[in-house]
Amino acid sequence: MRLPGGLTLTGGDGLTRAFFRTKFWEEDPQTYGDVVFQPDALPEEVASQRLTRTQKQALLCYGADQPLLFVGHYWRDGHPAPLRPNLACLDYSAVLYGKLVAYRLDDETAIDPRKFVWVDVQRPELAP
Repeated sequence: MRLPGGLTLTGGDGLTRAFFRTKFWEEDPQTYGDVVFQPDALPEEVASQRLTRTQKQALLCYGADQPLLFVGHYWRDGHPAPLRPNLACLDYSAVLYGKLVAYRLDDETAIDPRKFVWVDVQRPELAP
């Protein structure tokens, strides 16, 4: 989603962006803060800004009734876990020495938090 008013933000990765990643599973977002999904937070004055009807209509929404979906490109951190019962992100910043994550999928219809597996990526200077 484009940042409002021509605003740009420089993220922790040093890149300056005019867009941010959104939660494409939010069913009734009201503000920019409700849809932001990226490592860098939006400034409070942007996060609290209300979305227009047109902005809400332009958002994609992956419904809770859809099949299981695994995504990447969101640079998560912390303990791997589902975002909702049918949606999980497997990108836990391995390239930045986070976790290289996978999911052991069988025939389940809801994501089981116990089935995430990962290795912590070590910095070369810290590797044994």
